[in-house]
Amino acid sequence: MSLQSNVVSLGFCATRRLIRVGGVLVLALVGFMGIASAQGVNGSIPVPYNSSVKRIGVAVVSDSTDLKAILQNLFNIHGAFDLAAPGAAQYTLRADLSAGGRVTIAVEPKTGGTSFTAIGTAANWHEAAYRAADEVVEKLTTVPGFFAGRLAFVSMRTKSSEIWTSDVLGLTAREETQDHSRSEFPHWSPDGTKLIYMGYYRSGFPDVIALNLVSRARTDIASYKGTNTGAIYSPDGSKIAMILSYTGTPQLYVADADGKNLHALTNTPSLKSSPTWSPDGKQIILACDPEGDPLLYQISASGGSLQRLVTSLRPYYSGDPAWNPRDPDLVAFMVEQSGGCIAVYSFKTHSSEVYDGIEGSYPCWANDGRHIFFTHLAGKQDQLYLLDTVTKKISRLTTLGASDPAFYYPAK
Repeated sequence: MSLQSNVVSLGFCATRRLIRVGGVLVLALVGFMGIASAQGVNGSIPVPYNSSVKRIGVAVVSDSTDLKAILQNLFNIHGAFDLAAPGAAQYTLRADLSAGGRVTIAVEPKTGGTSFTAIGTAANWHEAAYRAADEVVEKLTTVPGFFAGRLAFVSMRTKSSEIWTSDVLGLTAREETQDHSRSEFPHWSPDGTKLIYMGYYRSGFPDVIALNLVSRARTDIASYKGTNTGAIYSPDGSKIAMILSYTGTPQLYVADADGKNLHALTNTPSLKSSPTWSPDGKQIILACDPEGDPLLYQISASGGSLQRLVTSLRPYYSGDPAWNPRDPDLVAFMVEQSGGCIAVYSFKTHSSEVYDGIEGSYPCWANDGRHIFFTHLAGKQDQLYLLDTVTKKISRLTTLGASDPAFYYPAK
């Protein structure tokens, strides 16, 4: 079966429309993923926006209409920034697109003078813009930007459930699998060269498969009798945690990155799913149901007993845990409380913050430890959304159907 990928370049050929944001007309580009509306979610999720959080007013100025539109959309979805008209903003971002695709952003404070200049270089000018914008974000907020990252997700755009990758605005979307079957739950290798996912194409049953994005080669990691799912690389890429049921009840296993040296970490009669590694690779959190509904449990990556996370919530159905890669104190998860909601647990306070009204599942942290990508059912299709956990701002990222987000940020 052919592994040739379809790449959709949506930079200049995307649909354009004007949207007013904070008194500024924004040229929004809408492509495969349907770049986030400059007004955020269009009514499908109640937005508990925290207007009391101090934000930074920025005005984007550029001779390039497309570059200006991209930067305005990026800073709009972030949450730490407000778009403003030139002269009214705290900072004017004067962006220039040079020959060869280099993007330069001169950051000019309202008080006058040039505070600093950010320069982005990459294989194409879209990525260069993301890198320059990330430098601006980090210098103005002291927290890394996430714009230059890559998303992996599941889409049924071609009728079958396939794995796709894209930049955060969807200007380049690439179909990574053409299995013509169910492909689900992608996760990146730490170096961004591989995706591991659950696929049915080989046997008609759920197998764990690793796809090399460079060579296009695929490796069967786990194709045992029963269900093979939940695979995720350890932070250093040397191990894989996954849920296998070939002995009967699903158990948590850890193997080398190639699937060898497999050993079980659990041996209990309860169902298990969705393992996630701690940033240091020493602990694993997963969903487990020894008391009825699935709840969150922690176990040492070298083995031991399961310890329940007391999330301060009533024992509602909880699942889809995702450990914060920047702050090991925080774990995002889905809790079924008046519908499925996104929540974040803190080891420090032994309590959880539930983002009421943010109905969603499969949370996935960005590299900045502030933003969460998640899946929300909008109408009859799952779509990807972005949550800023500080301001609680929500932005819709897709329009053609997508779920199961996974995020990768390339090393600088």
